[in-house]
Formats: sequence, C-alpha cells, structure tokens
Amino acid sequence: MVYELGHRKTERHSILISKINKTLGQKKILKDISFFVKPNTIHAVIGPNGAGKTTLMRIILGLLKQDSGSVDFVNNVEDVSAMLETDYLFETKTAWENLEYFCGFFNLDFERQKNKILQLSKLLKIDDSLDLKTHYFSKGMKRKFTLLVTLLRDTSNILLDEPTSGVDPESRLLIRDLMFKLKTEGKTIIITSHDLAEIQKCSDTISIIQNGNMLDTIENNDSLIDLEELYFHKTRLV
Repeated sequence: MVYELGHRKTERHSILISKINKTLGQKKILKDISFFVKPNTIHAVIGPNGAGKTTLMRIILGLLKQDSGSVDFVNNVEDVSAMLETDYLFETKTAWENLEYFCGFFNLDFERQKNKILQLSKLLKIDDSLDLKTHYFSKGMKRKFTLLVTLLRDTSNILLDEPTSGVDPESRLLIRDLMFKLKTEGKTIIITSHDLAEIQKCSDTISIIQNGNMLDTIENNDSLIDLEELYFHKTRLV
C-alpha cells in the first residue's frame, strides 16, 4: 500500500514526509515520496542502490533541500540526530579525544557525558578500546563508535543510514539490541539497510522505494511476512 496522506495528517506521527521531489543534475532522484513515522517505532526505508534512500535521509536532516514537498516533525526540527553511512572520525586521535571534540561540537559538557559514554560503550562492547586511536578500529568498531557519537545528543528522532554495513554478526546483534532499547526509551528511529533479514528482525514498519518511487509501505511488520520475497516481487514490477 502506497500512502496517500491527504486523509492521514490527523493521525499521530513523529515525522511526516509529504510528496518529496528532488532532481540532481538532469536526474529526478525522488518522485512524490510520502510516508509517516509513528512515535516510538523503528521505520525502515529499503530499496536497491540508487533508489534515493540516502538523498531522502539528507533531506529529512535538512542537509539537502527538496524541490517540493515537506518534512514535518512533531517536535523541534532540530530534535534529530543521524548516523550517516560514512564514518567521519579523526583517525589520528583516540576514541576519547574524538568524543571530547564531538561533545564540544554538539555544545555538550564532556565531563557530564562520561557516564553515558561508558554505559553505551559497554553495551556496544567497545569500552576497552576508548584509549585507542580510531585508526586501529575495525569497520565494525567504527560503526559502533559512530553510533555512540550519534547518541550523545539524546534526541527524540534518530536516523541511521546503513548502521550495520560491514559489521560482524555479534556487532549486528548489539546494534539491534541497542535500537530496541532506544525504542523502549521513547525514541523514534528511521533506518536504511540492504540487509533484509536484519530489517525484518528490527523494524515495525517498512517503506520500499525504487528509482525514486514509493512502491509500498508495510504497516505491521511481523515474522509472518517473507520480506525478501515481497521485496523482489515489488521491485521487479517496476
């Protein structure tokens, strides 16, 4: 079911994306993309490479301006933080030095954040690596550390672009468990990923896009849905 939002705007939502269009160069990247994200849920956006997922995430964050359409937050538009697909770390500095810098960048008191940092790092099993330069971190460690940095601001809305890309199964499980914990704490999460099995395990609702078009939104994801079968059925129709 593709959302038609005209009769749904009164429904309770945390983020409302309405008829987003975006052209880059001569290519139309997004075409009337619409969906809403309910509070305290994990909403996945999936699709093949080039579908427009990252462009959509950047528009939601305000990093890129859409040609038309709107992104509305129930809370303050700045009450959102994001983990992008690329890990932007200072690799010649230790994890602690990175954290001190990012706390300053976010206008947070570094000393007051230390307990939270230690709690999150233990959950992600990187607490014994905070004294290392991030140059020595594996891909999975960098993703987990970037997630830790993302959570410093403690925003209500969290966008995660390919959070489990390149990580091992244990790290994938740790990141998934942390997402569940964040949801129980009242957070709303949008996630993109190519890992359909992981998406099926962690998400409440799922939107499928291809070539900038919204193909469908699964409103109640559960174990009865074969997401891989549905995904290939939908994407092969276009």
